[in-house]
Amino acid sequence: MHSIVTVASPVARPMFTTVDVLRAELGSLLTVDDSVLETKIQEASGDIELAVGFRVPQEDAVETFWHNGGADVFSRHACREGGEPLFLRRKNVTAIASVTLDGDALDPSEYRLDPDAGVLYRFDASSGYPRPWTFSKSIAVACTAGYVLPPDPDANLPPAIASCTKKLVKSFCLNLSRDQMLRSESVPGVMEFGYWVGTVGDPEKLPSEILAELALVRRPRLAVA
Repeated sequence: MHSIVTVASPVARPMFTTVDVLRAELGSLLTVDDSVLETKIQEASGDIELAVGFRVPQEDAVETFWHNGGADVFSRHACREGGEPLFLRRKNVTAIASVTLDGDALDPSEYRLDPDAGVLYRFDASSGYPRPWTFSKSIAVACTAGYVLPPDPDANLPPAIASCTKKLVKSFCLNLSRDQMLRSESVPGVMEFGYWVGTVGDPEKLPSEILAELALVRRPRLAVA
């Protein structure tokens, strides 16, 4: 089964912490102005989002599912296996606006949601028993998913995401005075330098302590829509 996510009004360059919070916590370590600091927060937030493997900010999204091989093939497989849930690409799903199966809107009694995992189960409205997601063309799930970002008073961002974002920005500020591409240097043989050759935007290149802190909120790598 395949799916694609569309968002009418995506959050542009989300920030998982704020300039005010960083200035309050880091004080004199911050020698850059607010505009530079805001840019670095956006960059760090983007790196963290890639590392956790899901779209973080709360947005209204529509995920459309379809399959290959024809409806009959899929239907036989689903019935034989007892049916599998729909695994939504978004996490922390707070509301399902609608579920449309082959153009027909389902009644809310016909599905149930595991909100944190983003998993949608199909149920028979009359019996209350699970049933497979069988369809010919597509299933469209309209939902609100993701986390409210600071400085909103209702922000519910996982602490690990905010903490790791601040650590990346702090690392940038502490390293302003040295060559950002320099990884190591040694004295034997006069001098020897090692330079950074990693891929920009590769989450596996983040510091190990940050990846360890994010371990509980990470999910397997999926395309971020």
